[in-house]
Amino acid sequence: LNIALDLQNAGMVQFDVSDITGRTVLSFNEAANSGVNNMVYDLNSAAAGVYQLRLTVGNNATSQQIIVR
Repeated sequence: LNIALDLQNAGMVQFDVSDITGRTVLSFNEAANSGVNNMVYDLNSAAAGVYQLRLTVGNNATSQQIIVR
Protein backbone atom coordinates (compact mmCIF):
# COMPACT_ATOMS: atom_id res chain seq x y z
CA LEU A 1 0.00 0.00 0.00
CA ASN A 2 1.48 3.33 -1.09
CA ILE A 3 0.11 6.51 0.46
CA ALA A 4 1.07 10.08 -0.45
CA LEU A 5 0.00 12.79 2.01
CA ASP A 6 0.47 16.52 1.50
CA LEU A 7 0.28 18.15 4.93
CA GLN A 8 0.32 21.86 5.73
CA ASN A 9 1.77 21.18 9.20
CA ALA A 10 3.78 18.37 10.71
CA GLY A 11 1.80 16.06 12.97
CA MET A 12 0.73 12.57 13.89
CA VAL A 13 -1.25 10.55 11.35
CA GLN A 14 -3.62 7.84 12.62
CA PHE A 15 -4.02 4.93 10.19
CA ASP A 16 -6.93 2.52 10.61
CA VAL A 17 -7.71 -0.35 8.23
CA SER A 18 -10.98 -2.22 8.73
CA ASP A 19 -12.43 -5.26 6.96
CA ILE A 20 -15.97 -5.31 5.52
CA THR A 21 -17.41 -6.38 8.88
CA GLY A 22 -15.94 -3.25 10.53
CA ARG A 23 -13.25 -5.17 12.44
CA THR A 24 -10.01 -3.20 12.68
CA VAL A 25 -7.19 -5.26 11.17
CA LEU A 26 -4.45 -2.63 11.35
CA SER A 27 -4.14 0.52 13.44
CA PHE A 28 -1.13 2.71 14.20
CA ASN A 29 0.16 6.28 14.45
CA GLU A 30 3.03 7.71 12.50
CA ALA A 31 4.72 11.12 12.61
CA ALA A 32 4.62 13.03 9.33
CA ASN A 33 6.41 16.20 8.23
CA SER A 34 4.81 19.19 6.58
CA GLY A 35 4.76 18.89 2.79
CA VAL A 36 4.50 15.67 0.81
CA ASN A 37 4.99 12.42 2.72
CA ASN A 38 5.27 9.12 0.83
CA MET A 39 4.50 6.12 3.01
CA VAL A 40 4.63 2.43 2.11
CA TYR A 41 2.94 -0.30 4.15
CA ASP A 42 2.99 -4.05 3.67
CA LEU A 43 -0.46 -5.62 3.57
CA ASN A 44 0.77 -9.03 2.34
CA SER A 45 -0.40 -10.67 5.57
CA ALA A 46 -3.98 -9.44 5.01
CA ALA A 47 -6.46 -11.80 3.38
CA ALA A 48 -7.64 -10.89 -0.10
CA GLY A 49 -10.71 -8.67 0.07
CA VAL A 50 -12.10 -5.17 0.40
CA TYR A 51 -10.95 -2.93 3.24
CA GLN A 52 -11.67 0.59 4.45
CA LEU A 53 -8.64 2.83 5.06
CA ARG A 54 -9.18 5.82 7.37
CA LEU A 55 -6.49 8.48 7.83
CA THR A 56 -6.86 11.05 10.59
CA VAL A 57 -4.64 14.11 11.09
CA GLY A 58 -5.77 16.38 13.91
CA ASN A 59 -9.48 17.12 13.36
CA ASN A 60 -9.39 16.08 9.68
CA ALA A 61 -10.16 12.59 8.47
CA THR A 62 -10.58 10.88 5.13
CA SER A 63 -11.39 7.33 4.15
CA GLN A 64 -10.98 5.25 1.06
CA GLN A 65 -11.81 1.74 0.03
CA ILE A 66 -8.82 -0.46 -0.82
CA ILE A 67 -8.69 -3.90 -2.41
CA VAL A 68 -6.11 -6.51 -1.41
CA ARG A 69 -5.54 -9.21 -4.03
